[in-house]
Amino acid sequence: MIPIAILAAQLGATAPAAAPDAETARYEDRRFQSFVTRYYQGYFDFRPEEATEEGFHDRDDRMPDLSRQAIGAEVQRLRSALGELSGLDPSQMGEDDRIDRELLLGSIRAELLDLTEVRSWARQPAFYNDRIAWAVFGLVKRDFAPAEARLRDVVARERAIPKLLEQAEANLDRPPKLWVQVAMEDAEGTRSFLGQDVPAAFAGVGDAELQGELREATAAATDAYRRYRGWLQTSLLPRADGEFRLGEALYREKLLDEEGVEVPIDRLIAIGEAELARQETLFSDTARRIDPRRPPAEVLASLTHEHAKADQIIPQTRGLLASLRDFCERKHVVGMPSEALPAVAETPPFARAFTFASMDTPGPFETKATEAYFYLTLPEPGWPPERKEEHLEAYWKGDLVNTAIHEAYPGHYLQFLWLPRAKTRVRKLVSAGSFVEGWAHYTEEMLLEEGYGGQDPKLWLSAAQWGLVRACRFLVGLRMHTRGMSLDDAVAFFEKHAYLPHANAVREAQRGTADPTYLVYTLGKLEIEKLRDDWRAKMGPAYTLQGFHDALLSTGAPPLPIAREILLGAAGDPL
Repeated sequence: MIPIAILAAQLGATAPAAAPDAETARYEDRRFQSFVTRYYQGYFDFRPEEATEEGFHDRDDRMPDLSRQAIGAEVQRLRSALGELSGLDPSQMGEDDRIDRELLLGSIRAELLDLTEVRSWARQPAFYNDRIAWAVFGLVKRDFAPAEARLRDVVARERAIPKLLEQAEANLDRPPKLWVQVAMEDAEGTRSFLGQDVPAAFAGVGDAELQGELREATAAATDAYRRYRGWLQTSLLPRADGEFRLGEALYREKLLDEEGVEVPIDRLIAIGEAELARQETLFSDTARRIDPRRPPAEVLASLTHEHAKADQIIPQTRGLLASLRDFCERKHVVGMPSEALPAVAETPPFARAFTFASMDTPGPFETKATEAYFYLTLPEPGWPPERKEEHLEAYWKGDLVNTAIHEAYPGHYLQFLWLPRAKTRVRKLVSAGSFVEGWAHYTEEMLLEEGYGGQDPKLWLSAAQWGLVRACRFLVGLRMHTRGMSLDDAVAFFEKHAYLPHANAVREAQRGTADPTYLVYTLGKLEIEKLRDDWRAKMGPAYTLQGFHDALLSTGAPPLPIAREILLGAAGDPL
């Protein structure tokens, strides 16, 4: 592994003064472009459901092979690709290819780390259910091909589900108990999705023979899920005593490979504590503006009851999107590549375990079905009234606005609109969580600073609380995985510092066991704020906020140290 500091020194040594000979550069660039084509051919062969998501539809009838033999073959392919890519001389490459080479080196290392060290395929039941559910859902949700053609591919993918679940049973061994419990819940959601939602989505297809094939494939898939859930409960759960913690060495390597950040854990914790303290001050000051007679926690509690009924949340959210987009245009916050609004819908059943809201956008290479979906997780009908109420409190007025900013304008959805404009294929396909989630989190406070909502303190209170939630994620992820924080202590931390009700605090802490680097929200926001300051210093009188945002989004969504290099010409300290 090459530390970022050494990479920066190497890259600095290839400044324009030492530009390569033109013919040599063309040869090295051609080698790199050939590598990119071959690498992604193999990448999508192992991940056909990702090909569908990105907008490549030549593998829509395929499911991944997740046998130990296939996983071993993918590890060998990745190691070979890493060796070949490392052998290309960046000093003899053009600027774009040199940057893309660094992006791919990190991406390949991250894939290898997961398959060989983290070993999600052996420890995480969600590794299988997520790929199965999204593989089928990717064919249902968008009309990139006629319904009959997509239904044929659904049948083909459903027929592969029993084998995939058998592979899961063969591979999984002693995961953490919590992950198995969550997997049992998700299995029920996916079985319901396959048995009810998929047939309903294709009910209009008139081919009787094809409908019969769907019924047979669905029956086999749902029966396989029934057996799989039973296996989870009776066989895997009793021996599910595995450790969820990564440990410091593995955590740092994951952070470097995925986010390009090489910062000691102690410094990261200090950074997180400083951001938590800033957000706590903002929260308390804002609460006093609303009601100086009450403690901040009581002020928030009094506001969380200001939420719509469950059946009104989605319509209200739709109404927010046009006003947010209009504000961004009028105030010249960021460029708008499209006038299309995302659709707002309920989160699919199989994806509800760990998310209140999410944005599902088409891949940057999708040319036909370009609609995007803003998903909101509503209370389950069978929940008791008190649990429903506690869940709905996450959608009180201020939070609904904050969520719409984060997920749509100018957060994830707008970022998606920019992604197809990224300069190269690699920059369209390689993304970092700290950029994606960091940008969306950054926009929440930034938009209020620009005047959205007329300085309504309720909106500021929500933004501050979500700042607290993300700062808690930052610290809880680090401390659970590198400093021994218990799950119970993590729950208490969210309750105390982010003012979350117990059920929501439990969900946040549980997510951190399986999503160790969910520090990316705060990490990315802080990196973007520093990059904005450095860009302002570079541009001087020519600086504008929209100019910075447009320049940043035009890079794609790379690790932010690489975005710094693209915009400033040098990586420097990202924090």
